[in-house]
Amino acid sequence: MLKDKVMLITGSSRGIGKSTALLAAENHAKIIINYNHSEKEAEELVNTINKMGFNSIMIKADVSNASEVKELFNIVKETYGRLDILVNNAGIMKNNLLMMTKPEELDEIIDINCKGPYLCMQQAARMMIRQKYGKIINISSIVGVYGNKGQTAYSASKSFLIGLTKSAAK
Repeated sequence: MLKDKVMLITGSSRGIGKSTALLAAENHAKIIINYNHSEKEAEELVNTINKMGFNSIMIKADVSNASEVKELFNIVKETYGRLDILVNNAGIMKNNLLMMTKPEELDEIIDINCKGPYLCMQQAARMMIRQKYGKIINISSIVGVYGNKGQTAYSASKSFLIGLTKSAAK
C-alpha cells in the first residue's frame, strides 16, 4: 500500500513520529524525517531505517518558520520529485492553567502546533495539486475535542488543528 510512496513526517525523530516513520518504512515508503532540535535522534532513526534496507533521509526545519518550511519542501521536490503523503506530527505540549500560562508559552504552542501544520499544508497542497495526488494526515489529540485540566493552550492548539483539517478537506 505504501510501496515507493514519498512520505514526509514532521517532528519524526521521536515519539509518535518515529513510530510512524518505522512502520511506514517497513511498508516500503520512502521516508523524510523532519526534525528541528533532535538531530542525533533523527540521524539514529535514518540509520536504522536504511540498515533495514529501506529509504530514508533527514531534513532539519523549524515548521513554524515559513522560509524553512518552503526550503524543506524544495528539498523534498529536488530529492524525490514529488510528495505523496504529509504527516503533520510536530507538536509541543506545555501544561499550565489558563491564569498561569505566559504569553511566550502560548506563542510557542501556537507557532508549532498551529502555524507549523498550516504552513506545511500550504506547501504540500501546492505540490499535490500539481501532481493530482496526495494525502495529508494531521496528528491532533483527544484534548482538542474534550479539553483537559491544565492544558488550556495545548487543547486550544489541537482544536485549531481539528478545524483546519476539516476545513481543508472540504
